[in-house]
Amino acid sequence: MKRLLFISFSLLALSCTKSQPLQVERKIASWHSCYELLSDIVYHSQKSNGYGSTGFHFSKSLTEVEDLYGDESFFSIQSRVSNQEIKKNNTKLNKLLNEDNGAIDSIEDKVNTVTRTQAQNLYDDMTSTPCVRNDGPYQRPGVSLGYCFGRAIISHFHALRRGVHPESMKKIWVVGPMRGNWGHHVAYMVRGEYGKWFVIDNVTGLVPHDEWIESLKTFKNTSSELMFFVTEANRFGPESSKVYNTVDLFNVSNRNWNQFDRESDYYRGFFRDFFAWLDEQPKPEIFK
Repeated sequence: MKRLLFISFSLLALSCTKSQPLQVERKIASWHSCYELLSDIVYHSQKSNGYGSTGFHFSKSLTEVEDLYGDESFFSIQSRVSNQEIKKNNTKLNKLLNEDNGAIDSIEDKVNTVTRTQAQNLYDDMTSTPCVRNDGPYQRPGVSLGYCFGRAIISHFHALRRGVHPESMKKIWVVGPMRGNWGHHVAYMVRGEYGKWFVIDNVTGLVPHDEWIESLKTFKNTSSELMFFVTEANRFGPESSKVYNTVDLFNVSNRNWNQFDRESDYYRGFFRDFFAWLDEQPKPEIFK
């Protein structure tokens, strides 16, 4: 598996495009081959099915707490857990993040932790992506799409290109009634040095995980406590534990790329345009 991950990432080092012989001029591959190559090195693990637990504060690791979510919607969990239990779970989650020491299997040419400067590089990668700078063309009439989930996904793929270990990434979620009519918010998170996780989020700026949690707590606008969740980076949304897939991202079944239609895509080509743009970008600096 490690060898497969190394081979896959080696293909990505030049760009998302499959490399050509040196004497042949480089040609653009396609937005979907870019997506496929990057998806090959996304870390996946089996998730529990069924109804979630409530005593997440008894968990001994981030993996264990995620397993206890089951396949239940985060909205459902937050609404049925008492304020007292939510506070306990939030405290335990922050404690687990502080205690996580990055003890994962090493992979050649992958970094397990990033410096503050490298985290800033990832933040800049995300905020400079065209569909992040201007999401106007991807809005639907009568619907306000915040695209926090899109920014988290884009940050994830930028980090994969930069050589971050696939297991050194998470997503952090907050769920509950918030000001601005928000029901939830999500951001990408990467393991940093000295027991910190850096959160890549243009709402808060680049901050350590504990500062992000404290900042988002101030968004509460009812007596109901906001609940925080941490998952693997490949989780698509708050409703279920489904990971990235072509139906959610592009509204096409796997490999039926010719069926993509911008008008029928709920996100109006947001992710399609991201991968098309990424495919044309030069080789990024690989973190070491």
